Amino acid sequence: MLLADTEGFWKSPNVYDVLGAAGFVISVASIWLAWWLAKRDIEKRLAEASERASAAARDEVRRVARAVLHSGVATTIRSLELAREACNGKRWPRAVELCILAREQLARVLAQPAADEALQTEVREVSARLQDCVAKLRKKPKLGAGEIPEEVQRGLDESIVDLHRVESRMTGIRLGNDHG
Repeated sequence: MLLADTEGFWKSPNVYDVLGAAGFVISVASIWLAWWLAKRDIEKRLAEASERASAAARDEVRRVARAVLHSGVATTIRSLELAREACNGKRWPRAVELCILAREQLARVLAQPAADEALQTEVREVSARLQDCVAKLRKKPKLGAGEIPEEVQRGLDESIVDLHRVESRMTGIRLGNDHG
């Protein structure tokens, strides 16, 4: 037996065979350990990169949604300013068209997912005020006749101011998120 003869086993050719076999086993184990550690590190890095990419995509979607919402409010403000100019020029049918257009634009703003509850409440108030303005403007009989009704002038001015306030809050939020 090989192990029974302790004197003969530890002689030089047998010792080198055992050390070679042990070295081979240690080499295979170290290769496997290195592979396992590398695999674990790569999986960890991939998970972190995936999380960062997902967060960046969510932030970009939010940024685009806020930009779309902001442009909708800005377009509505421009329509209301044109309606006010049409009223000052006593072009009542054009003022009515622009107020209706502004209400349609506000409906699109309300449909945006980025519109929070406070914004929706203010937009609904502005829309109701514009509906009253449209009703009063439709009572104006003909082009160039009479003066702009005080309620309409005040309604348009208040609507423009309210939408400017909404727009400035949105701009402040956007700047805080983009640079913060």
